Amino acid sequence: MDLDEMLKEHQRWLQTAHKSLTSAGALVELTQSRIDQLKAGIAELERQKERDLQRYDAAIADMQGELAAVAPAKNATSRAEKKPAKKVKAKKSKK
Repeated sequence: MDLDEMLKEHQRWLQTAHKSLTSAGALVELTQSRIDQLKAGIAELERQKERDLQRYDAAIADMQGELAAVAPAKNATSRAEKKPAKKVKAKKSKK
């Protein structure tokens, strides 16, 4: 079998395969299969998105709780630092 014969045989095979795939039943079946795959993929991505959102919401809530616990303590210490103790000045004596 030479190269020309191989190419002709391959071309016949491609035409046959193309005809069988483009027939109405096969095309609808392939399209429906792809539609089902896409819908399943979308549903899975939506589930992942919800899980990730819940994880982020929980992390944000944890940090806000920690901030609420730390903020009053910081305000109390900063107030104490801002109010220095009053110093008593010594009176100068007149000569």
